[in-house]
Amino acid sequence: LTLGALPLTFLRTVDDDLQTDSYAAFGQATYKVSDQVSATLGLRYTSESKDYFRTTSTFYSLPAFDGTFEYVDDDRWDAFTPSVTLDYQVTSDSLLYASAGRGFKSGGFNGRANEAASTGAYDPEYVWTYELGSKNTFAGGSLRVNGAVFYSDYTDFQARVSEVVDPNAPVPSFAFPVLNAGSLGIYGAELETTWVPLTGLTLQAQVGFLNAYYGEFTEEVRGPNNTVVIRDRSGDEPPFAPNWTARVGASYEFGLDDMGSLTLAADWNYRGKAWLSVDNRDVLTQDAFSLFNALATWQSQSKTWRGSVGMKNITDEVYKVDAQEF
Repeated sequence: LTLGALPLTFLRTVDDDLQTDSYAAFGQATYKVSDQVSATLGLRYTSESKDYFRTTSTFYSLPAFDGTFEYVDDDRWDAFTPSVTLDYQVTSDSLLYASAGRGFKSGGFNGRANEAASTGAYDPEYVWTYELGSKNTFAGGSLRVNGAVFYSDYTDFQARVSEVVDPNAPVPSFAFPVLNAGSLGIYGAELETTWVPLTGLTLQAQVGFLNAYYGEFTEEVRGPNNTVVIRDRSGDEPPFAPNWTARVGASYEFGLDDMGSLTLAADWNYRGKAWLSVDNRDVLTQDAFSLFNALATWQSQSKTWRGSVGMKNITDEVYKVDAQEF
């Protein structure tokens, strides 16, 4: 950095420590209503406590600006999460099921806090997930077809955002708090198949559709003259939620007599366009892309030894896995 013609060196060191103690108890029971129908009930109790300590020290070439900020916090969260599943064995080769379950993710602390304005805890998030599905085998077991539709309803979804602090300052600073979005919904469908048309050859295919949306998401941001502005982000799209994903794979096993066997496999993976950050900005997205992989595996006749060699991302596709506004 420079101040006029004066060079300024800048060093920031962070020392943080998080200790989490998690205790849980879980029970599950299955009751056969009939020869074809069974019901499974489960209940889990989770208790998590977290102790957090962080210091941020800043050193400049002008010592008058040096300083250390300390952040200490602790909290505890408890949750009961039940689940229920109904299974209907239509035939020996076909199963229908319906399930509902509640999920829990404990709260935490802003691990990016470098000043008092960014400190604080965020609440746990909860989700109810409902699923209807079918699992089937055909052609004497050589063809497997599984499908499912699902819906997830989140409350207090944990979302990391970026905020400009004191936008009218000569050099605005940034904060990266974790906010609890009011609600988040996800619905979708998945289909997967595995086919063994002849001995040694296995073909696989999967496709998934996903639609994620915020039902309610507001945040308080700092406006002009350090005023508080309520921003409605309900129209934004959640990150890491491409509408379409797919995979096609094939493998073939060659017998090598006394030398064991050799399996050659390859697959294609597709992932649709997705946001990489809660902040919906064009530079924080990844367009749709495909990856190709190949693998060769040798196994000894006694199955005692196995060796593999393979290549991931054969076409050397460059893609982003994460991004944030900074």
